[in-house]
Amino acid sequence: MIIKNKTCYVFDVESLKNCFTCTILDTETMEKFVFEMSIRKCEHRELIRFFADKSESGIFAGYNIRHYDMVIINYILLELNSNKYDTISMCNSIYKLSQTIISDKTG
Repeated sequence: MIIKNKTCYVFDVESLKNCFTCTILDTETMEKFVFEMSIRKCEHRELIRFFADKSESGIFAGYNIRHYDMVIINYILLELNSNKYDTISMCNSIYKLSQTIISDKTG
């Protein structure tokens, strides 16, 4: 799907205490990208690179991305783009943010 001459990428994030995933679908090619942070894998750099590379040529869409998914992705882009966290610390940090967003009764 092309919107305003840009490819639409539909994405969803999931966060647990010890695992984070971001799944992205390229709606033009139907290619699926899955990025994981867990004790098995640490693909946060690849996730950051994907969003950086596609932000100019793509539009990101999804369910509740404005109040949840994009908040999590922005946190990863801004805070976790450093070497000060190990993988489990990253997962825990993302999970705490997730729980704060979910439990916020004002939004």
